This record gives sequence, structure tokens and C-alpha cells, in this order.
Amino acid sequence: MRSGWLALALCLATPAYAKRQPPQPKPACQVLVEKLAIVEGDRLHALAAALGNVSDFPGTAPSHNGERKAFQNELAKRLGVPSVQLDVVVNAMVGDDKDPPVTTVTLQLTDAQLRDALDTIQRQRGAKPQQTAEGSVWTLGRVAVNETRKTVSWGWLRPPLARPDWDAASLGATRKVLLSIVRDPSDATLLKFVEDLKKRATHRTNVFWDDERATYSFNVSDSDKFVDIDFAKPFPAGALLKELGITDVTFENPCDADFLDMLDASGEQLKSGKWSLELHTTYSQELEGSVRYCTSHAKVKAVPAANVTLSSVRLSWAGK
Repeated sequence: MRSGWLALALCLATPAYAKRQPPQPKPACQVLVEKLAIVEGDRLHALAAALGNVSDFPGTAPSHNGERKAFQNELAKRLGVPSVQLDVVVNAMVGDDKDPPVTTVTLQLTDAQLRDALDTIQRQRGAKPQQTAEGSVWTLGRVAVNETRKTVSWGWLRPPLARPDWDAASLGATRKVLLSIVRDPSDATLLKFVEDLKKRATHRTNVFWDDERATYSFNVSDSDKFVDIDFAKPFPAGALLKELGITDVTFENPCDADFLDMLDASGEQLKSGKWSLELHTTYSQELEGSVRYCTSHAKVKAVPAANVTLSSVRLSWAGK
């Protein structure tokens, strides 16, 4: 009889004991995928719920590159993943340097984390598998789990752009646009430029457009006006510089960036009328001896403007 009562007591106690057991925590990578999938804003702090505290982000200036790498390493530790690559928009016009727009967050995963990520995304309605040049990928909105590379990423999903070579017509058209802006530094000129750009380019954000050969951004305000153009392939600058009256240039290395700032032959910033011209080109052996390094006071020699190709252009003008 006693054994019967004991069995009954155990049966009654077991469900009660089970209710007191804490639920098993979700795998960390499952939580990451679920959180990233619902992020709508593109600012860094919009991703805070998925990435944790981002208040110590070091900013977007090129001089912060070393600090950003340290931040990414610390972020990887917080998330428990091997590595994190955080790409943000490096552009003064986007506003808060500590809360810039994010283009991509890429998390490198372990094998176990990859299994959790794949299991999570495959169970979501709307998830799609595809075979890409980068391998087998499952996508869900802005989230992509790359099975081949063992990564989960969040970013703006944009189609790849064709990058044709420059031809005479496109060279002439680009040069004409640049010269029209320089010759008339007004709001109307910039706004017309943007309206024309909208007709032929991919609209990425409120201030960014992509076309076949370049990425454009712009700003118009009472205090500052500028146009940024990043060329997908080197733009031959000889004819443009000649029309601006620039025959010889030198270069200054900004130390922590991948491009060279172009100066006039006397080492001054290039100007045309009211506009300051920041013209950048990538380093090549042809420019050897013409580059002024930031730690050196050695004299530099001028280079004929006809020999220059540009990687990017910024035209800026101080307004009222």
C-alpha cells in the first residue's frame, strides 16, 4: 500500500517539477537571425537590438579605421562569433558621426552557428534559396545566410551593376555635367543634376544614386553644397582639367585612406571659381615621386594633368 501511495505521489510531483524547469535558451545565432530579420532602419543604432550596445562606435572618419577594427573585434566577442565586418557610409552629409547609415553587417560563423542560422531562416515564411557567384545563399528580406562562406549578413539588397568601359559619348557627358556644376554653383544646378540622375540611375537612398559608371551623392543647404562622384572605373581627367585651366598637379597622401588628394602644382587645394575641387586618384607607380607623404617634407614634382585618371570627385561650395 505504501508503495502505491509513493507511486501516486511521484506521478503528482513530476508535472509540478517539470513546470519549474526553465525553458531552454535559444541558440545565440538563431536569436541573431530573428532580430536582424526585423530591423527596418539603416542607421547603426537601429541594429542595436541585434548587435548589443553600440555607443562606443568610434565614428566614420578614415582616421578611425584602426579603432573601428578594434570595435569590430569587441563586437564579435559580444556576439560570440569568430568575426564581424561592419560597413557604414563614410560621408559627412549623413549626419551623426556616431550613428551613420549601415550598408552591410557580416558575421562569420562556426559550423554549429551556421547550422542554427540555416535552420532558423529556412523555417521562416518568405525565405528563398538561391545559387549565386558567392555560393549557396538563403535570403529573408535584408538577411542572407551564405552556406558556402559560413556567414550571416544584413544589408541593402541591390542588384549588381554593369560596369562598361568609358566611351567617347559617356566621357563627354560626364565632363559636361561636372563643368556645368562648376560654372554655376547654385541650388538650381544641383537640383537639376539630381533630377536628371533620377531618370537613369538606381535610387539607393535619399542621397545616393548608382548608374553604370559611378555612384553619386549630393547635399544642398544654405551653409554647404557638394556633389560626390565615385567612379567604378578610372575616369580620364585630362580634358576636364584642361577646361578648368589646370595643367599640372601634385598629390598628397592622406595617410589613412586609399586615395590621393590632388593639389595644384604649388601644393594648394584646387579651386575653380567658388568651388573647391577635391579630385582623388588611386596610387600607381606612375605617380612615384609626385606624392607628398604626410610624414615627409620632401619636395614633390608636378605631374601633367593630361596623365591623370580620377577615382572620385567632390565639388563643394560654401553657401550663405
